[in-house]
Amino acid sequence: MKLLGAVPNISEGRNKELIDEIVKLAEKYDNIWILSTNMDEYYNRTMLSIAGKPICVENFLFDLTEFCSNNIDLNKHKGEHPRIGAVDVIPLIPIMDVSEKEASEIADRLSKRISNDLNIPIYSYEKSTNKNIRKHISYIRKGGFESLKEKMKDENWKPDYGPDKPHPKSGATIVGVRDFLINLDFYINSKNRWFAEQIRRELIMEIPGSFFLDKKSDKKYVISVNASVNDVNLIDLYFNIRKIIEHFECELEKIEIPTPLTSSILVNAFGQITGSKIENAKTIEEMIIKSL
Repeated sequence: MKLLGAVPNISEGRNKELIDEIVKLAEKYDNIWILSTNMDEYYNRTMLSIAGKPICVENFLFDLTEFCSNNIDLNKHKGEHPRIGAVDVIPLIPIMDVSEKEASEIADRLSKRISNDLNIPIYSYEKSTNKNIRKHISYIRKGGFESLKEKMKDENWKPDYGPDKPHPKSGATIVGVRDFLINLDFYINSKNRWFAEQIRRELIMEIPGSFFLDKKSDKKYVISVNASVNDVNLIDLYFNIRKIIEHFECELEKIEIPTPLTSSILVNAFGQITGSKIENAKTIEEMIIKSL
């Protein structure tokens, strides 16, 4: 069975009833799974991790975007995370028996459908664009929804699909194919932003990946990392980050994995721990999916 993943970021993290309604939209599709729902009140953002049959994922993502466009007004949205859309970004991730080309074709169809049917402009990113300035999401998000109307007047920031001005309530959405990312959150026992920033800068210099500094409701900081499985493995990533944090004599309170990992990452991590190359390892998840 082909398996496509997606991690849509929704600009709502405080209204659980609304997020529950979005999750229920998946019930009408066979062979689609909601792997996790990560709501954050401080960011006012929710990340859904989903996986399923590619056509089911594609249709669900359109339904999700349509629902959010009808129910989220960015003019009233306040949160600590940058965003340009009610559905801010839709990353598509090939997981099993889906080629990058197939995923790109889905991204293209979904982008055309959202822009044509919902009148929402679409920016392509990561592997779905040849424009270097758009490969990294932070450049597209810069200025947020509040600056988007003015930003889109610049020829360099015309969208890849749809109208050349933001949707009045839903802004714009970013869609693209990317590698599977390892996401880890390191909670440090410090309320000092300058100190936390020094740790982040050291991590940027020493370790491949993107590092973000965020302040939680208790005023302490969390250092988040997103790293491609093609650039780093889980074990090295964990130990190298921990080593740098401890070098600063900073207490590490806890570590969280905000989005699920594929079983292959865990198998490879076990292989590194044991020092053995594990071949033809079968995971329960893969065996179940292939039997459907």
